[in-house]
Amino acid sequence: MSTKRIGKVLAKLEGEVAAGNYYEAHQMYHSVCQRYVKQKQLNDAFDLVQAGIKVLARHGQYGSALDLAMRMLDVFEDKNLPLNDEARARFVEAFDEFPVAESGGREFARAVLRWTAKVCGPQFGDSLLHHAFGARYYREMAYYEAEAHLLYGTVDSGKLLGCLSWDFGQQSDSPDRGYFIARVVLQLVCLKKIHHATVALETYIKAYQQSSRGSELASEAMVSSTSRLEVRLSSQSPLSNFAQFLLATVQRDGSAELYFGLRNQYKAELGTDEFLEQLYDRIGRDIYDLGPKRAPNMLDDLMKSFFGGGAGGGSVARGGISTGSVSELD
Repeated sequence: MSTKRIGKVLAKLEGEVAAGNYYEAHQMYHSVCQRYVKQKQLNDAFDLVQAGIKVLARHGQYGSALDLAMRMLDVFEDKNLPLNDEARARFVEAFDEFPVAESGGREFARAVLRWTAKVCGPQFGDSLLHHAFGARYYREMAYYEAEAHLLYGTVDSGKLLGCLSWDFGQQSDSPDRGYFIARVVLQLVCLKKIHHATVALETYIKAYQQSSRGSELASEAMVSSTSRLEVRLSSQSPLSNFAQFLLATVQRDGSAELYFGLRNQYKAELGTDEFLEQLYDRIGRDIYDLGPKRAPNMLDDLMKSFFGGGAGGGSVARGGISTGSVSELD
C-alpha cells in the first residue's frame, strides 16, 4: 500500500479519536489491521496499529491502546515472525506510550517477554528487551520495576543496577543504604550472573567514591595464596561491605567455610530482612550444595509470578516497600 494511501487512513482514524469516538475508532483500527494482515501487508498493519496505540494513549484510552498492542503481538505469534531488532523497536515504542503508573505497559511487557521466551529463550525473556524496559523504568525512578527487568538484562543492565542501587539508597530512609546493592548482588548471584553482579557493584562503589560521602570508604586488601582483592569498606554501610565480601567469597575456591563465616559476620544485618536471608540460603544450596532442604522460596515464587505462573509474594522491606515487586511486574 502506498504511503499516501495509508496516510489518509491514519488521518481519518485519528480524526475519529479526536472527535471522541473512541469505541468506533478502536474497532476501525482492528478491522483495517485485519485487512492488511490478510493482504500480507504486515508492515502496514504494524504501522497502523502503532499509530493507533499512540493516538489512543494520548487521549487516555489505555485499555484500547493495550488491546491494539496485544493485537500486534498476536500477529507476530500467529505468523511465526522472528524476534529481531525491528521487532524489538516496535515493542519498545508501544511500551513507551504507556505511563509508568499505568498497568497496561506492565501487562504488555510481560506478554512480549513470554513470547520471546518461547521463540528464542532464555527462560525469562529476551535480555535486550528486559534492558530497554528496565532502563525506561529507571529513568522515571520506578526503581523496583526497573530492578525486576534489569536483573534479566545485559551487562549494561548491570551498570544501571549499580546506579539504581546508589540512587535508591540516597532517597531511602533505610538505616543502611547499602541494602539496595546487597539485594541486587544477592539476586544476581542466585541467577549465576557473577559478571553482572561485579559490574553492578563496581558501578555502585564508584558512585559512592565520587559522592560527598566518599570519605566513608577505606581500602583494604584481601590476600590469599592465589589472588589479591581490593575492597572498599564503608564505616556507615555494613551491607555495602557484605556485598563485596559475598562476591569475593563465591569467586574463591568453593569452600563453604567462607560462606558460613560471612553469614556469621553479617547475621544481624541479614536478619533484618527475610528476602535477604532467603537469597543467602539459596546461594548456600545452589552453589555450595548445603543440604537438600527446599523451604518455600521467595525468589522462586516471584520468578514464576513474572510470567503469571503463580501468585507473587514477598515480605515488606524497610520503609514499607514490598519486596514482592522484585521479580514480578504487578
